Amino acid sequence: FKSARYDARGNKTSNACLEELSINGKRVQENLKLATVSKGSFSSDESKDAPFVFLIEKGAAAFKDILYKKYHPGYLTLKNMRYEVYKGLYKNYDTLKNFKPYKSGNTDSLSWRVGDKRSELVIKGKINVSSEGIYLFRIRAGGAAALLVDEKEVTNNSGTDDYTNACTGSVQLSSGSHPFTIIYANYDDCLLLDYEGPEIPFTTLTTPASERQVSLPVSLEIAVTDVPVMQRGFMIHNGKVDPYAVSAGFASKVNYAYNLSTFSILSVWRGKYVDASDMGEESGEPQLQKPLGAAVELQGLPSVYNTDAIPGSWPDSVIVDDNMYTNRGYRLDSLGVPVYFYEYKGSKIEDRISPDVDGLLREVTFTRTTGKGQPTFMLASGSVIDKLPDGAYAIDNKEFYIEFPDPADRDKVTITKFKNGKFGLLWKVNFEKQPTIIKYSLIW
Repeated sequence: FKSARYDARGNKTSNACLEELSINGKRVQENLKLATVSKGSFSSDESKDAPFVFLIEKGAAAFKDILYKKYHPGYLTLKNMRYEVYKGLYKNYDTLKNFKPYKSGNTDSLSWRVGDKRSELVIKGKINVSSEGIYLFRIRAGGAAALLVDEKEVTNNSGTDDYTNACTGSVQLSSGSHPFTIIYANYDDCLLLDYEGPEIPFTTLTTPASERQVSLPVSLEIAVTDVPVMQRGFMIHNGKVDPYAVSAGFASKVNYAYNLSTFSILSVWRGKYVDASDMGEESGEPQLQKPLGAAVELQGLPSVYNTDAIPGSWPDSVIVDDNMYTNRGYRLDSLGVPVYFYEYKGSKIEDRISPDVDGLLREVTFTRTTGKGQPTFMLASGSVIDKLPDGAYAIDNKEFYIEFPDPADRDKVTITKFKNGKFGLLWKVNFEKQPTIIKYSLIW
């Protein structure tokens, strides 16, 4: 958030601006201009420094882990910059010690355009620091690039030509002047360097023309009407591509993603369903479906396991070519709701997930076919699981909740600590009834 700006006479020169608002890592507002004082403000006059207020217009809300950082002028400045241009491209910048530049001179801007295409560029100068502290530098380049401050390497992109992803590094800087060097092998006409420091937001040091613009695909939203919708396709889960994902969306604007190998819920979100723009014919490598809401990610561990086999353990995944779950698949019931089915060690299992009042209702049915084993079902897992006074369970500092429609089921689950330090909310199926149905609500 940036407050309104005024000149020396008190005349407003620019409106306040909400530069960016993200929920669970998903940007939902950008460059929202605020021409007047917001509703619920403590004052009718705009001010540079005033309380930050959370205003709830309807319903209840809870807030936790509120952190803030105030920004003040104290930006880094560059001076005494000189450039050198070398023939060729090199991943290891130490190689340049063996050559002489074919072009050099002074420059007042930090840009790959100071050099030439398909050549190595070195820019040296001084960084003026007004506020002592830790500075985080971020570099994004189409070709090998590195930043040195005080003759020590701060960040290096290891020679990649992927100009869409940044590499970062931090350094403690005292106030005053520090020598810097940036080396760039211009493979793809992109060199972007920015930084964040004490009371300084992320600020770009390179010129705007130094950045190669990425053409983003047009969003292709899959709309949900009265009938539930399913979509197969890759999905990002815990920072990695999950190739066994399927998602389901409902008219109530409650959605989830599910893994068809571990038979577990990957993530849940509200609002719009998914963006399938990366999944079309000739759309390239990603083939990703992307949630259009702020997704809450779950652990995604296998749902069913025999805990008697190795006490205190739970598998992180399943072996794809030798899956412990057999006869796998899914069908749609009469309402169009997906029902996933599989077998595990003499038990048939059906998993139905549908919208609930506060989230999702999950109904897992166990039917014994052969054997005497007792499968254990994992309702949730995380670093922290707390049982609340009302009988519900809070997972990972209240990221989401598990609640039981039947109060008698609250005591059928146990919180188990695994050898890796994680916890699981487990239900051991004893087949006192045939079939045995585990029913609970997932709320977030």
